[in-house]
Formats: sequence, C-alpha cells, structure tokens
Amino acid sequence: MVVQPHGPVGNVTDLQAMVDYLLLARQRVRAMMEKGMSLASIRKDFHMNEYKRWDREAHLSVMAATIYRELRGEGPEITPVVEKRLRGTIAKIAEEGRYLTVTSESGQQLSLRISNATDIEGIPDRSHLKVGMRFTAVYEEQKERNETLEIKVAP
Repeated sequence: MVVQPHGPVGNVTDLQAMVDYLLLARQRVRAMMEKGMSLASIRKDFHMNEYKRWDREAHLSVMAATIYRELRGEGPEITPVVEKRLRGTIAKIAEEGRYLTVTSESGQQLSLRISNATDIEGIPDRSHLKVGMRFTAVYEEQKERNETLEIKVAP
C-alpha cells in the first residue's frame, strides 16, 4: 500500500506510474532546454497529454518551471507571500469550487484557490459554493495563485 500526500491510496504499480510520470516530465523539459527554449516558452508548450486524467493542467506550467530550475542547478523559487483580506461576491466557480473568480466590494476581479486546508465557515464544504454568494476571506497573495486560508460565507 502506498499513501500519497494527494490522491487515492495506491499500490506499488501506482507508485511506479508516478515515477514514470515524473521521469517523462524531466525528459520533456530537458529536451526543450537543449533546443534553447526560454522558460516562458517551456511553461507555455509543456504538456503531459499521456496523463490527461491525472492532473489539472493548471499545475503543468509550475511543474515545468520547477524542473527547469532543478536541471539548471538552481534552488527552489522563493516568492514573497502577503496575507490579505477581502470582502466580495463569487462571480465564477470552477473545478467543484476549487477555483473561484470573485469581485471585491471595490469592483476588483480576483482569482482564489480553495484547497482542502482552507477553513470554510457558513457552508459544509466548497461544493456548496454558489455564484452570487457574499463572503469574507483571508488569502495569501502569491505569484502563481492566491491561496485562500479562510473563507466565511454570509448567511
């Protein structure tokens, strides 16, 4: 039995499939680097079409950039994180409530990611989020996405 940090419990065959996935990803990024492609081009063109059912495509450009830095001998990317507060309305919901487009009280559009670690109050879980709901949130403003720490849905 293999217990992954994300996804279902698996077996040794599943673990080998994950190793194969990561090796293929490294080979792809290395080949693109050998062609002289820029990081921006690699992030744009990188794909894992053989594993379409495995992952959301939103992760692929981040994975490509991580492999790129690793192959260049660079350390992890250090990005500043700023904690912010927001009061607004849900404008759009994607992937069963995992990604929200929201409009703040000042009219600013913002993307938020709701993870399993997000503290949700006012509804049972993110699957109950609906367009038009009003809320307050505490989130971390990051380079790739805004990670929601806490969201309180108004009654």
